[in-house]
Amino acid sequence: MRRTLAAWTLAVGLGSLGGRAHAQQPRAETAADSRSMGFQASGGECRETVPGGTMLAVAYGVTILLLGAYVARVAFRAHAFERSLTRLEDQIARRAQDSGHADGPAA
Repeated sequence: MRRTLAAWTLAVGLGSLGGRAHAQQPRAETAADSRSMGFQASGGECRETVPGGTMLAVAYGVTILLLGAYVARVAFRAHAFERSLTRLEDQIARRAQDSGHADGPAA
């Protein structure tokens, strides 16, 4: 409950920090601008420095590696849990034999 309240307080607090967006003031139009009917570039050539295909391949590779690491971690933990459960069942069986119950634990 405390965490939920703290999360809501944080969300409302951060939300209130955002200011209003102010529109840009229109600049004075020149005679050439008034005759122009098309988009005018701001100047200079725009070139990609990193190809998009390479970035996509790297992103997929990282995602697959992270997913594989997660699956391996879950499998390791499941195996450790099975070992622990087997050890516990063996201890229960030994105690049942020591106390005279040859049947073992009740299923």
